Amino acid sequence: MAGSSKDKQPVPLVRDLGVIANLTLEGRVFSVCNPTLQTEVVGQTSLAATLATVYIANLGARALMPLWGTVYQGGTVAGARIEFSIKQLKTSQFTSGTSLVVTKAYPAGGFSSQVDANHTATLPAFTAGNLHDVATGSIFHTVSVANAGNPLNLFPNPGSICVAPGGGLAIYINAGSTGPGLLFSIGWAELDV
Repeated sequence: MAGSSKDKQPVPLVRDLGVIANLTLEGRVFSVCNPTLQTEVVGQTSLAATLATVYIANLGARALMPLWGTVYQGGTVAGARIEFSIKQLKTSQFTSGTSLVVTKAYPAGGFSSQVDANHTATLPAFTAGNLHDVATGSIFHTVSVANAGNPLNLFPNPGSICVAPGGGLAIYINAGSTGPGLLFSIGWAELDV
């Protein structure tokens, strides 16, 4: 019995790149890093609610979902254990700061970011009920130049935080008597809601 011509057709290879890869290819993944290559942003010496190390304001009509946040201690050694705190704001509260350049992960994608990002950002006193703590933690049990390569992962579970349109994300990084020099990369997806 002769075989059918369909027996010799190749089976198409289907690759599931995953949600994040698909968002990247669509042009919905963006990031910020140090404004000058290999020049640290210095964190604070204590937690001050009105001075965020990095502040991301979601100005558009899309939801902002953090995907990664990696921080390394740079040249300035922290004065004590490095602590971080991330606060999500229902309504963005921002006064001033030093602008960060928002970069698209895949330049050919069809979207523009609707986010304004700053470091060393000054914030007004928070409005009651406007924020909640998303994450806190610390790293570098022994603070020294030798520990500078240990990363601090701000968002260990991508997709667990989502900032609504008009909201904000305040990231505080501080350490004892000497603020740490920080090298960082923070990325997010912007999703239609």
